[in-house]
Amino acid sequence: SIFFASSSISSSLSSTTLLTAKSNLDFSFFSYPLSAVDIQSPAEKNWRSVRYLVTFRLYEDAVDNLYPMYDELCGDFRYLFDLGYSLHKTGRFQESNEILLRGSKMSSDPMFHNIMGKNLEAMGDFDGAEKEYFLAHYMVPSRIYPLYLLMDMMIRQCRDAEAVEIGEMVRGMYVNEKVLPMKRMHKECISKLDSLKQQCVMH
Repeated sequence: SIFFASSSISSSLSSTTLLTAKSNLDFSFFSYPLSAVDIQSPAEKNWRSVRYLVTFRLYEDAVDNLYPMYDELCGDFRYLFDLGYSLHKTGRFQESNEILLRGSKMSSDPMFHNIMGKNLEAMGDFDGAEKEYFLAHYMVPSRIYPLYLLMDMMIRQCRDAEAVEIGEMVRGMYVNEKVLPMKRMHKECISKLDSLKQQCVMH
């Protein structure tokens, strides 16, 4: 819902005006409304103009364009995710985590912790990665992705018994059939789980 500074102002607006205002709202990467009145600073306009680089996976170019805006936009968690994710994709894992950590203090979106976990895993800090994946999962327990990442990491480390436990957690989770990525990850986890259990029987 949109909150106005004065109830008298909001009550005087017609339903048509409100519908028009809602339809014109600009939504961020995380689908949060930026504001009821869309006021952009020059830095924010510049950031928005280069976001396509992240969308088209031009991560080196994205980093080059996003970093110069840091001083002005370091208080915007959406910008921080764009920059942190681009740094992650270019292999600059430590820098990525520094940026994502700042963003995670402003946002409750678990994707910050998922990517931080992947960075830690890439740097060999598996205990730290596991903590980030579990944190991401418990922030929004209905999401499979953190457990998907954790199960994969455990399999790569030959921690099969623990991977089976995570797979069983995923098996019991509700899957929205309309969300294809969720459906795919659930199917992959169950396939890996069945494979691990079969290996246990053979041994």
